[in-house]
Amino acid sequence: MRARNRWGVLVLLAGAMAACSGGTSTPTCSYHDPAAAAVSSPWPKFHHDEQNTGAVANVQLPGTPTCRWVFPPGGADSCSTALTTPAKGAFAASPVISNDGSRIYIGSADGTLYALYTSDGTQLASTDFSFSIAQPGGIVSTALVAQRDEGEVVFVGGGNGSLYGLTNTGVAQATYWPDAIGGFISASPSLVGEGTVCVDSLNGTFVAVCPNGVTRFAVSTGPSQSSPAQAPDGTLDFGADDGQLRAVGVNGIVNWSFSAAGPIRAAPVFDTATNSIYVADRAGWVFKVIAGGSLAGRPDAKFVAFEQVGPISSSPALAEDHLYFGSDDGNLYAIDKCTGTPAWSPPFPTGGAIASSPAVAIIASEPPQPFTCSSSGSPAVHQRIVVVGSDDGNVYFLQDNGTSVALVAVFSIGAPVGSSSPAIGSDGAVYVGASDGRVYAIGEPLPSPTPSS
Repeated sequence: MRARNRWGVLVLLAGAMAACSGGTSTPTCSYHDPAAAAVSSPWPKFHHDEQNTGAVANVQLPGTPTCRWVFPPGGADSCSTALTTPAKGAFAASPVISNDGSRIYIGSADGTLYALYTSDGTQLASTDFSFSIAQPGGIVSTALVAQRDEGEVVFVGGGNGSLYGLTNTGVAQATYWPDAIGGFISASPSLVGEGTVCVDSLNGTFVAVCPNGVTRFAVSTGPSQSSPAQAPDGTLDFGADDGQLRAVGVNGIVNWSFSAAGPIRAAPVFDTATNSIYVADRAGWVFKVIAGGSLAGRPDAKFVAFEQVGPISSSPALAEDHLYFGSDDGNLYAIDKCTGTPAWSPPFPTGGAIASSPAVAIIASEPPQPFTCSSSGSPAVHQRIVVVGSDDGNVYFLQDNGTSVALVAVFSIGAPVGSSSPAIGSDGAVYVGASDGRVYAIGEPLPSPTPSS
């Protein structure tokens, strides 16, 4: 495989053209009161952060993972195994957590973006939050939580091809939201620059939207469902079904592209310590690409130094020196990010395909230092707990021991997890959706409130 540098064709839509010409008949781009990153949310977007690392530090996961609640609940209590309450549509999207940690947002195949209290899993009243679309396939896109001066805002893509910018009550933000992109949107939006929201679509278009909901630019790509990873300069890296990893700058130019071995459905992860991107494809290979489009290491070989694995849709997670990802072959793999060699041999097997993307808790009292792959400059690594769902109906808690893996606990859902990926709260609770149309909170039970006297 050989990277090829090229300047992409930038397609400016009418809204952006009007912004430049100053026309009054067409909505124009405005950067007044832009949204900003949700710095206080414990898990604000797909795979946690702008780089898609899927890792958090200084969070203690439960020693014995138990059910905290299930939505919708069944029977007399929130974790009843009877589950007599009708389920919702399948949850292929992943949960995200609000700025104050009090609620999670997750889209469903029934077209509803659910807002649930993290304390007990109850749904917010329709007067507090209400949003749904009428579209087969509903909402597969994982939401993005951000903040504006007046409070929390949420961005999410719909199966109807629209990108929505919502207030924290579920209604459209002011001016021209939603933005009609076209095609089914299953990727998670990213927030860059001065409040620009970017997302890719299955219609083969990567779109940047101004804070007021007007298209800033659109770039032609292959059909894409790969949530972008953001470099420090705002460049967004994402894959597509044509097997290309593209890097699009904040000006809408495709700076470079890299050819993988097959379609790219997983989200890439950007490693700020080495200025490189890790990307997995459906041919079963993982690549390490240096920003600029060249293959890391040997120019004549794939980055991964072991045998080809099963097709990969699970987005890799990055924690210090290890990269974690699942495969359709049912295994969770850990590889050394510096060499591409297996960190665990054998990998950890589950009883079903893994489309869910792993989440990692780094057990450290201080933020870990960047692991640079330099023998003299890289710090010691910490204990890490990896959480991942499998289509065998289980969520696994695994301890990375450096060269081996140990099973800590298994939480049984009883239905395939599918592509919904775990989110980790600040108190160590793990939230995940499943194909059975329910959302699960896994963690130590919360203490009962003290009765007031």
